[in-house]
Amino acid sequence: MNSERQEHMSIRKILSLTMIPALLMMSGCSSSPDIPSEPVADAGTSEVQPTTAKKPSLSDIKADVTTILTEDPAEAYKNVEYTNEMLFGKYTLEGTKGNELSEEKAAEFVKEMDYMDLSSFDVPVTSLPYRIEAGPHSNVTAMNYLQGHNFMNLYYCSEDGKKQAVQASFSVRGNTLSLNPVKKFSYDADASQLDYEFTGKAIKYTFEFDGIDLTLTNGGKSVTLHAEDLFNGSGPHMYESTIKYGSEMINKIEMLSFTEEESRMRVNGKEINDASIELDPSGLARIRWYDGFTGTNLLQAAYFYCDDDGIIFTDGKQSYYYTSRSWNLYTQNVTANMSVGDAEKLQEMDIEDIEEIVSKNDELYTDLEEAFRSAGINAAVNRDTGEVALDSIVLFPSDGSSISDEGKELLNNFIREYTSVIFNEKYEGFIKSVEIEGHTDSSGSYEYNMGLSERRANSVKDYCLSSDTGIDDETLDKLSQITQAVGRSYDMPIYKDDGSIDMSASRRVSFRFIINVE
Repeated sequence: MNSERQEHMSIRKILSLTMIPALLMMSGCSSSPDIPSEPVADAGTSEVQPTTAKKPSLSDIKADVTTILTEDPAEAYKNVEYTNEMLFGKYTLEGTKGNELSEEKAAEFVKEMDYMDLSSFDVPVTSLPYRIEAGPHSNVTAMNYLQGHNFMNLYYCSEDGKKQAVQASFSVRGNTLSLNPVKKFSYDADASQLDYEFTGKAIKYTFEFDGIDLTLTNGGKSVTLHAEDLFNGSGPHMYESTIKYGSEMINKIEMLSFTEEESRMRVNGKEINDASIELDPSGLARIRWYDGFTGTNLLQAAYFYCDDDGIIFTDGKQSYYYTSRSWNLYTQNVTANMSVGDAEKLQEMDIEDIEEIVSKNDELYTDLEEAFRSAGINAAVNRDTGEVALDSIVLFPSDGSSISDEGKELLNNFIREYTSVIFNEKYEGFIKSVEIEGHTDSSGSYEYNMGLSERRANSVKDYCLSSDTGIDDETLDKLSQITQAVGRSYDMPIYKDDGSIDMSASRRVSFRFIINVE
């Protein structure tokens, strides 16, 4: 990019109320709505040390029904297709107390590590963390409100052994963990506004699981962290870990809840209190339960312990995600299209009403996809992120924000089909707002790309609200009342399968509808 065209501008970004995803809002921040009370695990008042206690093995129990997914967890970890959720949980170095390293361990750690400069800190920090926390329940932060991201809290050390913590957006491709650290952020709960700034510096680690151990590697240095609850012997803390929407269910198990206070499951709609779980440090999970129909059941599989965010079972080929809470089971597939206010209302609704909203949201996506396909419009629809994306290469010249003739033709066709669906009478009152987002690739400075993404989003908005589109005045008036534009710089890149950023796909303008549950 031409540096002479860079502008001096504030890169302060405000996340409006409608941009906060409902599921993450319900994860437990002080400003979030009330949620069902749950047992709270000890945050860690004693130093993390390996447990040596021996317990009877569930493998010795005679079962009427036995399901063995794997005998070799190492083979499962070798073959599994890793996802972001498999990094959920709390992993920490031996010798930590809460989130602090002991003085002796800190001295040893800083001596062994390389160092890096990160604008999040005033001093160099170790190139590897001694503790990580990830997942909306294991890492409760206002940054979870930002759509399209998963956040990890990483704890590093400065050379004097002091703790240095930073939130980072993270993604997993293969066995590579990519991080985009946050430079600073603040959250105004009263206004429901998130003010944030990324460093723009990518950090990459390779990782390897070995049961409850997670090894991170950077260059020639490595650190092995341990699943905190299981390593220190306090046992699992999984409260109402419910099957994730879209995940395969194993043995009709819908929910697992294993804490110090309770051991229960829900299988095929039936609550079961006669249940137990064993999570072997090698990575084998065994679950036993009894029901009046099949008798004693035993399940064995490899696992990823996600702490407050549940558990994932796998045989290396198929994975089963128990990473939701029972009260958000029906809402997680609409969170990319919801506001916080409506999320609060969902918690008070009957399941039947929630399912109706989910069904209508799905139907709207299907109608959009069919409309684009019939009209021959190349628009990328992503139900997980809520984006309907158009290629910036078609819309704009390189480095520019003035819409090209080809881009205008694309928008004319797109906005005609888009409005014909969202303003269809069957969705009357269902759409609260439409947000037009500008996204860039990671070339050039973060500040410049923020300005460019904002200008592009506003250009698309202005054109779509003009008579040049050929849209009738009544439709334009409806659209103008609910549409806003926002720039994202390169905060939300698109990744290739090998973990590298897909620069071309990342340059896009996206439309996102926000639904109304009134």
